[in-house]
Amino acid sequence: GSTALRTLGGSIHLEAADGALGYARATADGQWLTPAGPGQLLLRGYAGWGSDALPAYRSFVLGGRGTLPGEPFRRFGGRTAALGHAEWRFDVPFPAIPLGSFASTGRSITLAPFIAAGWTERPFAGLPWAGTGGVRPVAGLAAEWFMRLIRVEAGVSLRTRKAEVPGDSRRDWSGILQSRLSPVARANPPPLTFLLTPAFPPNHAPSSRTTPPNTNSLPAPHVPSPTAPPSPPCRAPP
Repeated sequence: GSTALRTLGGSIHLEAADGALGYARATADGQWLTPAGPGQLLLRGYAGWGSDALPAYRSFVLGGRGTLPGEPFRRFGGRTAALGHAEWRFDVPFPAIPLGSFASTGRSITLAPFIAAGWTERPFAGLPWAGTGGVRPVAGLAAEWFMRLIRVEAGVSLRTRKAEVPGDSRRDWSGILQSRLSPVARANPPPLTFLLTPAFPPNHAPSSRTTPPNTNSLPAPHVPSPTAPPSPPCRAPP
């Protein structure tokens, strides 16, 4: 079960480059985990800002798993972004699957109903992600299993009524999996995800029997960085 533990953390990152390609970039994130009834309440926040000269590959992106489940993956982005997330986490009994003589998947899973909202502006022309056009709220339900290493979420956009069911592995596994990839794949790692993405037809809201949408959480909660993947390295001008 969940332990009665309160944690509070955060970080601020500043980044700058000078010369002809000079730019500035700043991010701040924080999270608070506290007991709440039979479970825990997790609050997370992220904010990012970049100067007008910010390179496109250092822009901020939101949408889909890890940020706004229920919205298209990496649909929104720009030089400015903000993301807020709140979820209530609690354990429920679940049949254990034996893994050899001395291990199993555990006798419980963690459920986490959540709400989240994101916002971006000052998008880059010619890139696939655009500004959010205001706040984009989502709601959903997540399930974490196998010692909270695997997370499946169901999320719905509260603006478009479209749903998504992405799955993800805990970020701690990323380095292990990427070590098995080629140098090219390590430089541009694929998302560690399995997507089942059922979307409701346009103008058709989910029925009352639809599984509620969900967001992303981790056993040791982590604030995802809404940052676009870096582009291949470029040679600096003389």
